[in-house]
Amino acid sequence: TDPTTTIPTSPAVLPQSAPHICSLQKIDAAVRTKNNNTYIFSGAYFWQLQRSGLASNALRIGDKWLGLEDNIDAALTRRGNGKTYFFKGSKYVKRKNAMNYLNNI
Repeated sequence: TDPTTTIPTSPAVLPQSAPHICSLQKIDAAVRTKNNNTYIFSGAYFWQLQRSGLASNALRIGDKWLGLEDNIDAALTRRGNGKTYFFKGSKYVKRKNAMNYLNNI
Protein backbone atom coordinates (compact mmCIF):
# COMPACT_ATOMS: atom_id res chain seq x y z
CA THR A 1 0.00 0.00 0.00
CA ASP A 2 0.96 3.60 -0.52
CA PRO A 3 1.95 5.12 2.88
CA THR A 4 0.79 8.60 1.82
CA THR A 5 -2.81 7.39 1.84
CA THR A 6 -2.66 6.00 5.38
CA ILE A 7 -5.07 7.83 7.66
CA PRO A 8 -3.76 8.38 11.20
CA THR A 9 -5.82 7.06 14.09
CA SER A 10 -5.47 10.36 15.95
CA PRO A 11 -4.08 13.81 15.12
CA ALA A 12 -0.91 13.03 17.09
CA VAL A 13 -0.16 9.86 15.07
CA LEU A 14 0.99 10.57 11.54
CA PRO A 15 2.29 8.29 8.82
CA GLN A 16 6.07 8.33 8.55
CA SER A 17 5.63 9.99 5.17
CA ALA A 18 4.11 13.17 6.69
CA PRO A 19 6.31 15.94 5.33
CA HIS A 20 8.22 18.48 7.37
CA ILE A 21 7.33 22.05 6.40
CA CYS A 22 10.96 22.84 5.51
CA SER A 23 11.11 19.95 3.02
CA LEU A 24 8.07 20.99 0.95
CA GLN A 25 8.54 21.21 -2.80
CA LYS A 26 5.30 23.17 -3.20
CA ILE A 27 2.85 25.12 -1.03
CA ASP A 28 -0.75 24.99 -2.26
CA ALA A 29 -1.98 27.92 -0.16
CA ALA A 30 -1.15 30.09 2.82
CA VAL A 31 -3.76 32.11 4.67
CA ARG A 32 -4.09 34.27 7.77
CA THR A 33 -7.54 34.06 9.33
CA LYS A 34 -9.51 36.78 11.10
CA ASN A 35 -8.25 35.53 14.48
CA ASN A 36 -4.66 36.03 13.22
CA ASN A 37 -3.82 32.33 12.86
CA THR A 38 -1.67 31.53 9.84
CA TYR A 39 -2.01 28.20 8.05
CA ILE A 40 0.10 26.61 5.30
CA PHE A 41 -1.47 23.92 3.07
CA SER A 42 0.35 21.41 0.89
CA GLY A 43 -1.19 18.26 -0.57
CA ALA A 44 -3.11 16.41 2.15
CA TYR A 45 -1.42 18.29 5.02
CA PHE A 46 -1.46 21.64 6.77
CA TRP A 47 0.64 23.44 9.38
CA GLN A 48 -0.19 26.27 11.75
CA LEU A 49 2.51 28.92 12.06
CA GLN A 50 3.04 30.17 15.59
CA ARG A 51 3.72 33.84 16.32
CA SER A 52 7.28 32.81 17.19
CA GLY A 53 7.71 31.67 13.58
CA LEU A 54 7.72 27.96 14.43
CA ALA A 55 5.37 25.61 12.62
CA SER A 56 3.22 22.85 14.10
CA ASN A 57 3.76 19.26 13.01
CA ALA A 58 2.00 18.25 9.81
CA LEU A 59 -1.67 17.40 10.28
CA ARG A 60 -4.00 15.87 7.71
CA ILE A 61 -6.46 18.40 6.31
CA GLY A 62 -9.38 15.95 6.42
CA ASP A 63 -8.79 15.19 10.10
CA LYS A 64 -9.21 18.82 11.19
CA TRP A 65 -11.05 20.87 8.54
CA LEU A 66 -14.62 19.68 7.94
CA GLY A 67 -15.53 19.57 4.24
CA LEU A 68 -12.14 20.78 3.01
CA GLU A 69 -10.49 18.62 0.35
CA ASP A 70 -6.78 17.94 -0.08
CA ASN A 71 -4.72 19.81 -2.69
CA ILE A 72 -6.55 23.13 -2.46
CA ASP A 73 -5.71 25.74 -5.08
CA ALA A 74 -5.92 28.93 -3.01
CA ALA A 75 -7.25 30.48 0.18
CA LEU A 76 -8.06 34.01 1.34
CA THR A 77 -9.70 35.82 4.24
CA ARG A 78 -11.88 38.81 3.39
CA ARG A 79 -11.33 41.84 5.59
CA GLY A 80 -14.93 43.01 5.31
CA ASN A 81 -16.68 39.93 6.65
CA GLY A 82 -13.74 38.03 8.18
CA LYS A 83 -14.70 34.84 6.37
CA THR A 84 -12.05 32.54 4.95
CA TYR A 85 -12.55 31.02 1.48
CA PHE A 86 -10.77 27.89 0.23
CA PHE A 87 -10.75 27.22 -3.52
CA LYS A 88 -10.29 24.02 -5.50
CA GLY A 89 -11.08 24.06 -9.19
CA SER A 90 -14.46 25.73 -9.68
CA LYS A 91 -15.58 24.98 -6.09
CA TYR A 92 -15.05 26.87 -2.85
CA VAL A 93 -15.66 26.33 0.85
CA LYS A 94 -16.41 29.29 3.13
CA ARG A 95 -15.58 29.32 6.84
CA LYS A 96 -16.35 31.93 9.48
CA ASN A 97 -12.95 32.80 10.94
CA ALA A 98 -11.77 29.47 9.44
CA MET A 99 -13.72 27.64 12.10
CA ASN A 100 -15.32 24.28 11.51
CA TYR A 101 -11.74 23.40 12.22
CA LEU A 102 -12.34 20.80 14.93
CA ASN A 103 -9.83 21.70 17.67
CA ASN A 104 -6.83 23.90 18.25
CA ILE A 105 -3.53 22.25 17.36
